[in-house]
Amino acid sequence: MGELLISDKIPENFCRYIVNCINVALKDDYKRYMQEFHPDTTNGVPKCVHDWINSNLVKYLPPEYRMFKFNRYSWKSNMVVDDKNKIAYTIMRQTGLKRVKNKNKNRTSPHYLQTFVTILNAEFEARYKQLAFTEFYTEIYDQDTFLNDFNSLCGENLKAAQGYRHCLIAFHTQAGQLSDVKAWVLDKDLDVYDEMCLNDYIKPDYSKLTEVVSLTEHSELPQANSNEGLLKFTDKSLVKLKQTSKEL
Repeated sequence: MGELLISDKIPENFCRYIVNCINVALKDDYKRYMQEFHPDTTNGVPKCVHDWINSNLVKYLPPEYRMFKFNRYSWKSNMVVDDKNKIAYTIMRQTGLKRVKNKNKNRTSPHYLQTFVTILNAEFEARYKQLAFTEFYTEIYDQDTFLNDFNSLCGENLKAAQGYRHCLIAFHTQAGQLSDVKAWVLDKDLDVYDEMCLNDYIKPDYSKLTEVVSLTEHSELPQANSNEGLLKFTDKSLVKLKQTSKEL
């Protein structure tokens, strides 16, 4: 689809690493959070998922890659850099990308993703365009604005003239489970120039096929009236899981 074929540039170990970081956040980290804190409401869980993913990016980072943190005001995230292939990665929900493209008219500065692709992917242009979004950004922000914003976000960690490209890892969930992961190279208008599907690296959660609660995982249950206690714990947990799975 052009000079950059993303499938030739993303190593297999990186694909496994990045999908695993998302999977662990949605399954293990979420389960640990519910078991430890037993929250009455789970309104903040969808946002916690991003924090868990960022923590996993640090925890499981392979030695051949590097990472740095960038922030927009109080919001922070991580960028993973593959210096060998000169690709910089960030992670976002696929629905998040849609929101960025549809809700920017009142922004005082460009979204960080818009800045990254404008500076790093300037030479790319997607085959299929969304004209309304293109016209809006062309009118509001000039190249100097994007360049200054890029330098503010990346500092000395990444320079505009070093030949790096940006790749967005965009994921989607269904019923709380990871259902789709794409590696997208976006042009300056956030349209897809090139993509690679990473779904082969998603491991199915077979435990969801049959809900089984292990007694050994809940040693705090009283010995007397154990059946009654187990039923109460299971009902409460399933209600929280059903409520939250639609939001993850």
